[in-house]
Amino acid sequence: MAVVAGEAAHCRTVLDSIERLVAARPEIDLLSARRQLRSDDDDVLPATP
Repeated sequence: MAVVAGEAAHCRTVLDSIERLVAARPEIDLLSARRQLRSDDDDVLPATP
């Protein structure tokens, strides 16, 4: 899942809601959750050929 917002706090709120929604579904096994905050100042990874 990817989220784009003007403030990091809003991204956290949305991701928390999504994680709770998925975790509440008994037919889905949530194996892990990982978060990474990116900004305009981050280096862009080169494209692989």
